[in-house]
Amino acid sequence: LDLLKENLALNSVRLLKEDVIADMPPVTYAPMFYELEPEHLRLYRQLAEQHLLPLKDGGKIDATTTQALIHALGQIVCNWAHFAQDERKVSNGFQFIDEVLDELGEGKLVLFSNYRLTNRAALAHLKRYKPVAVYGDIKAADRDKAIDTFVEDPACRVFVGNPTSAGYGIDRLQHVCSTVMFLEPPISVKDFSQSLARVHRIGQTKPVTVKLATAIDTLQERQLKSLMDKEDLVQTLTARENIELP
Repeated sequence: LDLLKENLALNSVRLLKEDVIADMPPVTYAPMFYELEPEHLRLYRQLAEQHLLPLKDGGKIDATTTQALIHALGQIVCNWAHFAQDERKVSNGFQFIDEVLDELGEGKLVLFSNYRLTNRAALAHLKRYKPVAVYGDIKAADRDKAIDTFVEDPACRVFVGNPTSAGYGIDRLQHVCSTVMFLEPPISVKDFSQSLARVHRIGQTKPVTVKLATAIDTLQERQLKSLMDKEDLVQTLTARENIELP
C-alpha cells in the first residue's frame, strides 16, 4: 500500500472540494440498523438457502446463480410485499423513512436505493409527501421536471433516486435539502460519494446528515462493511500532505 500510494502521487495531487470551497459544511454519517419481521426474515432465509422461491401466482424467483442470488437477496429486504405477494407486508426499513421525515418537520429528504422495485415501493409508500423520482423508470424528459418540483414546491418533500441515475450531474438539490438517506447500501464507493455530492456541494449552507439503513442478519450488513472498508482503502491510498493553494 505504501508503494502504491507513492506511485500514485508521482505525477498527481489530490484536491478535495473542501480545499477549494470555503466554509464547506461538515458531513455526519448515521448508520440505522433494524430487524426484519420474523416472517420476513424466514422468507429471506428461505430464498438464501434454497435459491428458488415459488410465488403464489405460479411464478418463481430463480436465484440459482451467484449474481442472481445477490440481487434477489438485495431486493427482498425492502420488497417484502412483492416477494410474499401480499401488499399488506411492509418492510421495517420504510418505517425509518417515516421517522426521518418526522424528525425533519417540514424539511426535505433525498432518498437513494439500488433497485427499481425498491424505488417504486418507496414512491407508493411516500405518496402523502408528494415525492418525485429519477431512476430507470423515469423518462429523460421528466428528469428536469422532477428536480424543479423538488426544489420549488414546498409540498414535495422527498426526492427518490437511484445512485447511478440520480447520483451524477444533478444540481440544485443542495439549496433545499441537507439530509440524504440510503435505503439500501450503495454498491460502490464512487456511487456513494457522488450521490452524497448532490447535496454536499457548492451552495449548501447547512451541515449534511447521511442516514444509512441496514437490515440486521442480511447481506446488507456485509455490503455496508465492504463499502466502509473500500472507502478506508481509498483514503489510505490517496491521503496527502496538506498543501497550500494560491
